[in-house]
Amino acid sequence: MSLDVGLQLPVAGVVSMSGYLHFEPTPERNPFPPTLICHGKLDPVVPIHTAQEAKRKLEAVGVRVEYQEYEIAHEIILAEVHLVRDFVVKIVESES
Repeated sequence: MSLDVGLQLPVAGVVSMSGYLHFEPTPERNPFPPTLICHGKLDPVVPIHTAQEAKRKLEAVGVRVEYQEYEIAHEIILAEVHLVRDFVVKIVESES
């Protein structure tokens, strides 16, 4: 959901954790906010290929994507929390 909604709004950044696209992105929306996608390789709820496909499609229309896969299922681990924090800090610092 964060990808579908966040990429349509004037937000500073978008974080997707175990998410996927519900729409076909097009370049008309540019500029897109920077986007972080995190996903578990072992996710039985949202398969990893959906995150990989989202990354590919978003990059193809000009979205600046940071992408990280983890050896986890459909869960959030401390390493992801740190990555999200660093992503947010980087955006805040770039806007200052």
